[in-house]
Amino acid sequence: MLSIPSINVQGFEISQIPSTGTPPQRTYALTSIFDKQENRIISFGGYIIDEKSYTYALNIFNLTENLWDRILPESSLVPPGLGFSQLYLRNDRTLLAFFGEKSDGISGDVFSFNLNTRIWNTERLIGDSIPGRRFYGFERFDFGGKKYVGIFGGITHAGVSNDLFLIDTNCLEVKEMPKVGEVPGVKIGPSLSFFNNSLYTFGYTSGYDETSEQTNLYRYDLISEYWEIIPTSEPKPEMRSLLSSIIFNDILYIIYGSWKEKNKYLSSIWKYTFSSSSWSLFSNFKDEFLTHYGQAQSDSRVYFISGRNLVNVFNSISYIDFSQPPKKREVLAIDWEGPAARKNFCSKVINDKIWLFGGVSDKGVHLNDVWNYHINDNYWEKVTTQGNEPKSRELASCELVIGGGVVIYGGRDSITIFNDFYYYDSNNRYWMSLNDGADFPSGRYSTCIIPYAFNMLIIGGADFDGTISQILMYSFTMNTIYTITEKNNIKLTIMDHYCWSDIDNNGNIIIYVAGGRSYENSVNSYVYLIRINNDGNNYYSNTSIYYSDHLLSVSESSTVVVGNEIVVSFGTFWNYILTSDIIAFNWKNKTVRTLGSFSDIFTFGHSFLHYANNFYIFGGGVHLETLKVHSFATAKLFKMNSDQDGFQIPCSSGTILPNCDPCPPGYFCEKNSPEPCPPGSSSLKIACTHDSQCIPCNYGYFSSKNASTLCFECFTGSYCPLGSSIPKDRFIKLPFSQSQPANYLRNTTFVENTVNYLWMLIGIIALISTSLIFLGRNFLGWIKNIDIFTDSHGQDLEIPVIYKKTEIGGIFTLYFILGVIVTILGLFLSYYLDNITEIKSLVPVVTLTENVKADNLIISVTLITYGGPCVKDNTCYDSISIDEDSFKFTRKIINCYKDEENCMIRVEYMDFESENESSVTFKINESTTYANGIMASLTCSSSIPENSSNINIPSYPENLQYAFKGTSPTIFYIEMIPSIFTSQSSKWPSFSTGYHLALLKPTELGTQVNQQTINLQAFIFVKLKMKVSNNALITQRNTINSWFIFLSGLFGSVFGFMGSISSLMGLVEGFSENWAKRKLKKKKIYRIRQFRKNYKRAYKHTKSKNQYKVLPMSFKIELYDKKETSNLSLADRSIFINQ
Repeated sequence: MLSIPSINVQGFEISQIPSTGTPPQRTYALTSIFDKQENRIISFGGYIIDEKSYTYALNIFNLTENLWDRILPESSLVPPGLGFSQLYLRNDRTLLAFFGEKSDGISGDVFSFNLNTRIWNTERLIGDSIPGRRFYGFERFDFGGKKYVGIFGGITHAGVSNDLFLIDTNCLEVKEMPKVGEVPGVKIGPSLSFFNNSLYTFGYTSGYDETSEQTNLYRYDLISEYWEIIPTSEPKPEMRSLLSSIIFNDILYIIYGSWKEKNKYLSSIWKYTFSSSSWSLFSNFKDEFLTHYGQAQSDSRVYFISGRNLVNVFNSISYIDFSQPPKKREVLAIDWEGPAARKNFCSKVINDKIWLFGGVSDKGVHLNDVWNYHINDNYWEKVTTQGNEPKSRELASCELVIGGGVVIYGGRDSITIFNDFYYYDSNNRYWMSLNDGADFPSGRYSTCIIPYAFNMLIIGGADFDGTISQILMYSFTMNTIYTITEKNNIKLTIMDHYCWSDIDNNGNIIIYVAGGRSYENSVNSYVYLIRINNDGNNYYSNTSIYYSDHLLSVSESSTVVVGNEIVVSFGTFWNYILTSDIIAFNWKNKTVRTLGSFSDIFTFGHSFLHYANNFYIFGGGVHLETLKVHSFATAKLFKMNSDQDGFQIPCSSGTILPNCDPCPPGYFCEKNSPEPCPPGSSSLKIACTHDSQCIPCNYGYFSSKNASTLCFECFTGSYCPLGSSIPKDRFIKLPFSQSQPANYLRNTTFVENTVNYLWMLIGIIALISTSLIFLGRNFLGWIKNIDIFTDSHGQDLEIPVIYKKTEIGGIFTLYFILGVIVTILGLFLSYYLDNITEIKSLVPVVTLTENVKADNLIISVTLITYGGPCVKDNTCYDSISIDEDSFKFTRKIINCYKDEENCMIRVEYMDFESENESSVTFKINESTTYANGIMASLTCSSSIPENSSNINIPSYPENLQYAFKGTSPTIFYIEMIPSIFTSQSSKWPSFSTGYHLALLKPTELGTQVNQQTINLQAFIFVKLKMKVSNNALITQRNTINSWFIFLSGLFGSVFGFMGSISSLMGLVEGFSENWAKRKLKKKKIYRIRQFRKNYKRAYKHTKSKNQYKVLPMSFKIELYDKKETSNLSLADRSIFINQ
């Protein structure tokens, strides 16, 4: 295959990456030779460090174009992988490979490869017997008109050798040279060089102590056939083995080597000048040590191919020009780590990287390694992954999903066809098995998959029995798979096809399927159009033929969607003929055009990717002319850029117009313009294409600004859950709470207290009034006039009954009036405020004859520390939906509210009526959404008027480092207790219904994620399951007294109180009369005593008691003086007369 550094082809500039082409994998123990006729270096075999195996590959480096390439054999016989062998190129263009080491030991074979026919053969040596060996000295030379190779020393199955053999390269006759003279000891990795009919060797004898003999230079005279030690002057080179040597300008150079017993690894080059028989140091640059490399000499230049040092294995080419002053090796082809040659792998562009997985190598080894090609920095990186990685496979299908992740499906190895799904998280380099395939349909390979919302549509493919027409839909968030029913009975029995999707005018997905072949290799020239529909229970498809063109009928191609065109690169027809064309199909106007024919780079089973304004082609199978070669693959990477006059490649997603610069860190560029990552997230990566690549800040970190590239550590003493935009003072769990309508409270205490206060007030008023009456005697006449108890005063005996008004009667009339006021007020208060009694009871629901419904039910779900969209244009975001099951309502109102970090979704149902079990599911169908907690709040109108039942149920992840995200819902269980209310009072409705709410059982937590797994899931689902209780609550409010009873009581109380006051008045009057009589009597006695005393004083001269006495005029008393005698009885009055 022709390699290209950079060419222009039909409007495209094509360059290979790196500019020297893709080298073989990093290898040591290879052998190399310079091919003067083609001006190239040929390398064979070696140990591939990544594969940990020997290879038989023949790689070439063209020194004219400075490009790597590979020679592919066309024979069924190939040698085993070999290391430490040696090459000789004959004039007939036959390459001989001598001995070496294979995976199971030393090889004693000689293999030949004809560069013209590309056929490998095993050659038979004649002459003396020579055992196979490794680490031997080897030299190519002409002697006596023949072309020879010399082999000296090395390790054989019998041990370390010091034998010298000459092999005629034309007839392959072996001659073992006699051991005569100063024969060197056994050698491992000695040098061997030819000069002036002699062979020279240098290198120490392994296992012997350090002596001067260990640095001897030995010569074998090919004419005399004897060994001798060449006397040389000091200084001499250090002891070394595993070295190489060259002859240039009659000077012997020994290069590098090591002294393993002393752990010395030498980067020095010494030269021996034959004319002066002296050694001298040519160069000794630090860190130039190299071993197990391939060496090829072209005149003064010596090329070093691959090899290793103490740390690394290389695949670079460097050289030393011995005609120039000493200097370090110059790099001709850079060291380039990259994936092994492969085909039928998965590859996608993620950010600014080409990601690839798996495939099959040209050895038929199935792979499961992961590589990233850093486009802007131009290097490959082998990715060390974590998690449950997929088994090695080829022909798997893969597609990008949220957050820069990849979903992988199916594929095959040599014995198994897989039906499993895997997710690769590119941010954390983490593999997750989405399912083990146990409950899924049988596996398939060579399918195409299309993202459909958060599902994957799997179309076509094959298994061991043939192609499969069944279309499957896999929900990678719910881990379920559905079979799509085809309505039109068009069966897509194809494999190795390609497909893409579009959105029609109604927002529905349209799928196009083109190319591919049948199991029997018949090509498909149709473009099919598939529409997916859902009737509520099942998915079904309508398939129709949309277009037909033979240019679109390729298989094993790779495609890129650019605008309204799908660009199809290369591929095969009938599974054996390749096309070198790249075509573009515009599915909108149904036109096909050929963008170019690229005979230098076409392939199959490759990747064809779009980044910035470039196409990238990697890997794939190889071909001879236009025929498919099944057993080989390539690892070449090409970059295609459109020139000014050709097809213009537009900027890819993740880049910014007009120059296709990568989207900067902290932003994503879904539509070629930068949008900042929101607070609470960050992104260090460039070329992000979706907001899901803005990664929420991990637990314990926060970002408060837009376009953050880093999250900052939470302050000491603060709390920062996943996705925090601001630190919180501390973590506070919201408590569970509920409230029910309270029992009806009678106003008995209020009425009693009020009446008591009134009685106290009346008592005070009565006391004050009484005091004023007695202190102000002018009131006695007035108070006497209001006496209403005239018939209740006491009467004298034997005196006619006379109704009279008294002062005491007036005072008690006042008391009666005040008391009646309090009594009436108390009765009215009791009637209006304390005339209801409430009775509650639980009854079985089955006994109810009425339908129970509530005037309204309000459900609020608050997503705590929420990441994702919530409100748009003062309404709920489009991705938010609410589904109801098994209950009725006449109307619902949905509102969403967003504060700094929380999102509340509120729905109100009017005239709500529930069946025995019902549910409400809140769905946030958004890839970036997550919540660090969920609060479910329900408020339902009760049957009790102006009352409601409320319950607030918080739910938090099991670990503070996690958040809710995923399709497994968080389920809240609520018991709904039917409530019926009846009333005899006009204050309330006579009949109403509602529900009381209670917690039925603990909340069931939904899917939880942390920062590493947040992009493995999508959506937030919150489900409220409501179950009607088996018992209903009956509330009855009855009146205690009616109006009739109230009036009867009122009159009875008034008249009863009057009788009580009358009786009390009688007692008071009786007491008053008795008190007045006693007082008058005392007064009379006092006056009598005074009269007597005065009388004695007036008549002290009277001596005779019987003498008539004359009463002085001053003591006469008018008997009828009312003032003095009005209150005297007749007996009392006689006292005055008789005295």
